[in-house]
Amino acid sequence: MAELVQEVNDDALHIAIRSDLNAAGLIAHMNDSIANENSVSGVYCHHTADNIAYEDRSANGENTYTVTLQTKIEDLEARLRLLEAYIDAQTNAVMNNGI
Repeated sequence: MAELVQEVNDDALHIAIRSDLNAAGLIAHMNDSIANENSVSGVYCHHTADNIAYEDRSANGENTYTVTLQTKIEDLEARLRLLEAYIDAQTNAVMNNGI
């Protein structure tokens, strides 16, 4: 009987720990892995950018806010496209004006 009670207590503790780990995102984190034969365990954790937070600053630098890494990457890509378009427009203007 004592062994049964201990087994039930162990199971309850196991469930509680697993629930806490799941709530903290650790289970999803560990399941987000892919094979890597060069690592010691044979896998490594592959993270999608949506699952990684990034602390960003407002343009004036006064405010800090958290965004996903994916959002930050997309923002930087959009800014690069605008910069490339600006450079292309300036280059074309110079070429068309013979300057």
